[in-house]
Amino acid sequence: MPGDAFRVCDGYDPPKGKGDGITTGTMLFGLAAKERDIRRGVVNADSRKAIEACDAALADPLLLPAFTLRRAHLMQARAFHQIGAGAFDEALRAIDAVDALKGEFDPIYFERGLGLGNRLLRAYVLIETGRTGEAGALLDAIDAERAYAASVRRTTEVLRHRIDPDLGHQLGRMRAMAPVVPSMALMAFKYAMLDGRIEQAVELGAGVSFAKPQMRGNWTAQNSDDSADREMQLEAMYAGFYAYALAASGKTREARAHLAVVRAGLDAAMAPPPPSPDGRPLSKSARNAFEMRAVLAKSGLEQMEGWEKIIALREEAPGLDLQGLLDRLKAAGPEAGVVLIDLVGQLGQASQADKRAIIEEIRARHKRERNREFATDLAHLAPMMPRAETEATQVRLGDSYFLTGEGFTLRGDKDDPGDWTVRFTHGLATLPTLEEHAMLAAATATKAKGYDAMLVQSQRGLERTLHVTGWGSRQDVNSGREAQMRVRMVHKAALPADIAGAQWRLLDADTVIADLATLPRR
Repeated sequence: MPGDAFRVCDGYDPPKGKGDGITTGTMLFGLAAKERDIRRGVVNADSRKAIEACDAALADPLLLPAFTLRRAHLMQARAFHQIGAGAFDEALRAIDAVDALKGEFDPIYFERGLGLGNRLLRAYVLIETGRTGEAGALLDAIDAERAYAASVRRTTEVLRHRIDPDLGHQLGRMRAMAPVVPSMALMAFKYAMLDGRIEQAVELGAGVSFAKPQMRGNWTAQNSDDSADREMQLEAMYAGFYAYALAASGKTREARAHLAVVRAGLDAAMAPPPPSPDGRPLSKSARNAFEMRAVLAKSGLEQMEGWEKIIALREEAPGLDLQGLLDRLKAAGPEAGVVLIDLVGQLGQASQADKRAIIEEIRARHKRERNREFATDLAHLAPMMPRAETEATQVRLGDSYFLTGEGFTLRGDKDDPGDWTVRFTHGLATLPTLEEHAMLAAATATKAKGYDAMLVQSQRGLERTLHVTGWGSRQDVNSGREAQMRVRMVHKAALPADIAGAQWRLLDADTVIADLATLPRR
């Protein structure tokens, strides 16, 4: 099929008329071009065929001389596929060739888009060829430049894991990332618990929240359960993990208080809703919602009871041998597997050699699982590759969402004056750019509301698609991207009790504003 070479090479449709097929599409029957939200398809996994397709696309007359950006992107895609074929020297030369085109573009936009992609590919090649020191320095530079772009930070960490999978080092990196990428705090807490690093887990787990950013209007996040019931269920599950860490570190009183707070919430969730003021019975939907919530709350209470048994088991471990522990684990529940290394370490009736052997076997299994979680081949890297940036993809200074459908919005929580959802939307901007602008908007709002710091509770990036239906048909319209954050605005000198141990996760509002003051804008 004509144009297939372009799709196979870089995942985008072929140029058409005056549209390059990557940032601009055609209008007025092909007589003019307009910037559009064009999305990349699946990149071909057969590297040899993809290289041939790239060569064909670069020689295709549809690729007009004016389409410099598309040409550079095809060249970068060829480098990507050369890496897949193991042709590392050729890939580095191809990356150099794309870098040599920098003068054809605005240097700021090039570095934030194609240039960033080049550096990620170069780092991958350097890792594969054993030049890990150079790769690490390259990733350090990327992190410094895009410190507040969560999606970029996640990509660099995936590559760093290929350089240095040591758990201790990775926990340190995750801790450094967590103020901007809050999911790293929970992941690091899990890894620390699995490895029996209790004191570290107590610190990493402080302030973890499952409150997601609130969606706008009737928009929904695909493959994401944002319900309050789901949040309650996750918090109950996590409460047991964290209470164990507190108890194991000697903070028994804090562990009991932590469980009591969560248990009170679960008990409240199981209470039937009050009758209607007008005496009418509850609607069927309200009854169904309560019944579902009660089931989840009951499950949460059962999990917490299980964790209380596991905490009690740890206190008894000095009097147990290996068989005694195994017998007790059967009654403790599956959650005990998460803290098995710590429990084995507490056994008082087993030899040190036996305990070391079991712990090393468990650690080896955990390492294999962690490596699978961070596995990165080109198939994993492909969707992480940054999109090209142009002047049109930059945020316009002063955009108002309510007037243009682009820009930022704030939505508060009626129960907590410091709890806010920050959303930044744009029809063409890349996700890393929107993440940075959302962070800047959050810091600016924090100052405006009289606070001096913020804790990012959750964060996500979305590609927006508008489903248009009518007259028996349906059309999906690409509608740009949105970066979302749920933040707690706080006073550093007077933190709320529930995040008192999470000072290390705070972002100083003035520092964020100063760091992002030079973000490119139109």
